[in-house]
Parts: sequence; C-alpha cells; structure tokens
Amino acid sequence: MIAIREYRETDCERMLSLIRELHAREVALYDRMKPTADMGQRYIDLLRKQCAEDDGVILIAEEDGKALAGRDELRITVHARNEAHTGTYRSFGFDDHLIKMRKALK
Repeated sequence: MIAIREYRETDCERMLSLIRELHAREVALYDRMKPTADMGQRYIDLLRKQCAEDDGVILIAEEDGKALAGRDELRITVHARNEAHTGTYRSFGFDDHLIKMRKALK
C-alpha cells in the first residue's frame, strides 16, 4: 500500500534520484533549465526554504510505510508547457493557484 508522509533527512538520496529523473524529462521542454547533474542538496534546501516560508512540507510517497494524516492542502509545481501532466493533475482535483510568467530579453 502506498502512503504519504513527511520528508526525512534519510530520504535525501532517494529524493535526489527522483528529482533528477523528473528534471531530465523537463529539460527537453524548457531550454533554460540547469543541467540535471546540478540538481543536488541545494535544490532540496531550496524546497525546504519555500516550504518554511509557505508553512508547507515536503511529502514522500512510501509503499508499505505508515501514512500520516492531517494535511489540508497539497501544492505541486508543474511546467506550463507540460499540458499532459497539467490535465492529469486537474483530473485529480488540483487547480491553478499561482502563475509565473517570463519574457525573453534577447
């Protein structure tokens, strides 16, 4: 059974592996992303900082683990060009919350 629980420091290497796997796919959609190899502890530190600022947590899905309850909101970040995933997340009940926009200067 799959459970959702809060991130622990012992999850670092597994989480980095998953982040790098996802990042490798997203690089094909967005040419200004950092190289996949650069996705390291700094990235997890940034996520933790954002969670602290927004009173959020990093959640980990775990199979055969103990599920934690009591969360009332789950936020995810999805690349705007990734319409397939955006549609999938909407089908799970997610809706738009923030929109980041950019303009190339060259």
